Amino acid sequence: MINWRDIQDRAEEFAYTYRDAADEDKEAKPFWTDLFHIFGITARSIGMFEERVKQLNDRDGYIDYFAPGRFLIEHKTRGKDLDRAFAQAARYFESLAEEDKPRYVIICDFGTFRIYDLEATERDRLTTFTLEELPKRVKELAFFTDEEVREYKPEEHIDVKAVRAVGRLHQALASDNYPKEYLPTLLTRLVFCFFADDTSIFEHNLLRRYLDEHAAKDGSDIGAHLTQIFEILNTREDRRQASAPETLLKLPYVNGGLFAEPIHSVFGTRAIRDTLISCFAFDWSDVSPAVFGSMFQSVLDSEDNGRKRHDLGAHYTSETNIRKVADGLFLDELRAALEKAKTQEALMALWDRVAGITLLDPACGCGNFLVVSYRELRRIEIEIIKKLDKGKRGFVAAIERGQGSMLHLEGAGALENLSRMSVERMYGIEIDDFPAEVAKLSLWLVDHMMNMELGAYYGKPLRKLPLTQAPHIVHGNALELDWEDVVPKGQLSYILGNPPFLGKKEQKAGQKEDMEKVWGDTKGAGVLDFVSAWYKKAADLIAGTRITVAFVSTNSITQGEQVGILWPYLLARGIKIHFAHRTFRWSNEAAGKAAVHCVIIGFGDFDIAKKALFAYADIAGMPERKEVANINPYLVAAPDVVVTGRTKPINGAPRMNYGSMPIDSGALILSPEDADSIRNECPQMAGFVRPYMGGEEFLNGTERFCLWLADAAPEHIRTCSPIRIRVESVRAFRESSGRLTTKKLAETPYRFGEIRQPASDYILVPKVSSENRPYMPVGIIPAETIASGSVLIIPGHDLFAFGIVSSQMHMAWMRAVCGRLESRYQYSAGIVYNNFPWPEHPSDEQKAKVEECARAVLDARAAHAGATLADLYDPLTMPADLLKAHHALDRAVDACYGSAARSFPSEPARLEFLFEKYKELINPKWQEN
Repeated sequence: MINWRDIQDRAEEFAYTYRDAADEDKEAKPFWTDLFHIFGITARSIGMFEERVKQLNDRDGYIDYFAPGRFLIEHKTRGKDLDRAFAQAARYFESLAEEDKPRYVIICDFGTFRIYDLEATERDRLTTFTLEELPKRVKELAFFTDEEVREYKPEEHIDVKAVRAVGRLHQALASDNYPKEYLPTLLTRLVFCFFADDTSIFEHNLLRRYLDEHAAKDGSDIGAHLTQIFEILNTREDRRQASAPETLLKLPYVNGGLFAEPIHSVFGTRAIRDTLISCFAFDWSDVSPAVFGSMFQSVLDSEDNGRKRHDLGAHYTSETNIRKVADGLFLDELRAALEKAKTQEALMALWDRVAGITLLDPACGCGNFLVVSYRELRRIEIEIIKKLDKGKRGFVAAIERGQGSMLHLEGAGALENLSRMSVERMYGIEIDDFPAEVAKLSLWLVDHMMNMELGAYYGKPLRKLPLTQAPHIVHGNALELDWEDVVPKGQLSYILGNPPFLGKKEQKAGQKEDMEKVWGDTKGAGVLDFVSAWYKKAADLIAGTRITVAFVSTNSITQGEQVGILWPYLLARGIKIHFAHRTFRWSNEAAGKAAVHCVIIGFGDFDIAKKALFAYADIAGMPERKEVANINPYLVAAPDVVVTGRTKPINGAPRMNYGSMPIDSGALILSPEDADSIRNECPQMAGFVRPYMGGEEFLNGTERFCLWLADAAPEHIRTCSPIRIRVESVRAFRESSGRLTTKKLAETPYRFGEIRQPASDYILVPKVSSENRPYMPVGIIPAETIASGSVLIIPGHDLFAFGIVSSQMHMAWMRAVCGRLESRYQYSAGIVYNNFPWPEHPSDEQKAKVEECARAVLDARAAHAGATLADLYDPLTMPADLLKAHHALDRAVDACYGSAARSFPSEPARLEFLFEKYKELINPKWQEN
């Protein structure tokens, strides 16, 4: 029986040897002679080169290689038209005697193989692969020999179908009541086998063929076969029982602890067998590390698994987003250093640096950040090796450490020791046992992938078995552990990852306890996102070191009140932001993608001169990079200031209040139908049925009303039955409350609980507004309309104040410092309005111009009487006259800030100006007592 693993090894050497071959005349015959040798056969033993054939036009033709009854080969110079080559081969085929006609026609130009199976269906007739792919596709040429090979059509990619297949395997095992405590170990072993079967760790497709051919169709013995496979993989070759199945004896000794632990036997079913074999059917050699996280995410999300993804706060990450973190943290710098390194000494110094990098992911999940980072570091190392080798087609000539002489590495053993990197420098902390096991497995597998890349460069197979090095993935709670117990900070280079996304309302009791352990009695810490605890622990660990950190985070920690709680602590520790990605939409590889809006923040306990700020014009698109001098906690290129809540405006703006709160369980609020009914039944009360306006009514033009009875005569309230019933309902609601202040309000049930309604017209600002609007709509509302608690109000018909709050200057400030409800703006008086740097000394002419432009904005709105504000401020439908009026207002407001503010090229420039103004204003003379 052919040893396919040996054939794969020879195929790797062959692909390397002929990687540059191009000339048909000079190199085609050696190419095919050596290719036949891979299979242990000689060219003359099965056919002939340049076989003459009499074509149908009676002209002689010459088949490049012909094995009668089996196959013919038509070979061309690299880059020639393979379709024309096939047409030529077809003419030869038709000229052959019927008994000599082959089943297979092979067309090749050194770089590409086309194999036509003339007995297959039209759909399966053509197989194409490259010379580089030959080692893993070598069984496509099994017809060179007499070996019977079952045909398995490889998938082009491992995609979501493979992910779901593993989820189904988990489900099949769980449905059969396989013990949950052993599932993580069993599934990680199986995934290793899926991968190994396709990536030269095992002979290609060995296990898939073995199970397909030997496991009973009803699945009854599948567990026994798996037990044998695991035992073989955990036993040295010289200690294996000689009577073991010959196929299994071809498996290598793996070790590394992966197959050492005894686990519960699998009592198989047809569903388990069929699902297991379907997992083997995918081509795992092209698996992305990000897919591993997604794959096991589908397992974590299965219905019988106790903890859901959202409970864990886990959001499995796409490779694109992982790269944003790792590139900014260290990979971009290393690649730039590689580009600059021209001398042997510089390359060796860079190699020393790369080989010494140690990473920690303190919320590692399935290990995606560590896997992608390690892979990219290995690729940089391979490029260093290639440069040191100076393009030679032999083994690298490297500097022998400490002696300065050239060390020529020869033989497979030397190649296996060439890489100086190790998964032992990868550290992680994971609270769930299953992902922790997957993280270890994924790092082993990516290490093998990179060994294959290095081996392919030298045309030699490179397998590091048995596994002797293991990553350090700790199963535990990162917020309880001392991270230095995981990896001493003296050995650590970088911290990175994607800590859990959980707002204060989503945190469970245990998570709130974790937050208290980390933050202690820090004032206001109860409102912080869960991710903030990782920031604090990282900041504490890196104090006084050159370790740098980069985390993916919910954007809430750079907005609103959270900034004023988290960042004073970090800034006081000396933390400086080195790079950042402003808000973007988070995407991942899981089947149910998490719809979250995130930021990436890279920081250290030291400053750097040049910082990189990435901004997204489209939060689902690609960022624009800008080099800046400083990045503040709002991810703005501006001074390190923190905007905290204050009770009154910082410098002369009119007061802003909340609207009025009914505190009524809805009894004082009326639909249009209810309002009409009361007016009809009690006409004397019509004046006390007032329009009621919150954010929804203001923006979308819907109607609601309220009972505004503060000045109503008691006898009128008592004698109007529908009003009296509602007032009695309010009293009952307030009396049943557990709050003493609400109980007290039961004494006046006809009044709103909190009344802030101005006697005059007022400016209305909605608390929540879409982030897509170019301007947040602001209105001037008549006094008779009652403002609800879902809006903020500035008393008075003040066109100047309306103009300032409606301007791009104020919009930019609001976008930078406000909180968010999902991605929508959440306006507040304490954070946004009261801290906004109001124009300090505008002239009368400047104020008059702002008022004129503000009036023009209101007039432009009025010109579109049938449209709601949501219609008018939609970026797709905003009328040109309204947009023009706003632009004029922006110029008028900018002028109030002096000559330096008359022209801003971008919003970041505007924000730099505003934060500088704010920094001046928080001088102690402005501080409140």
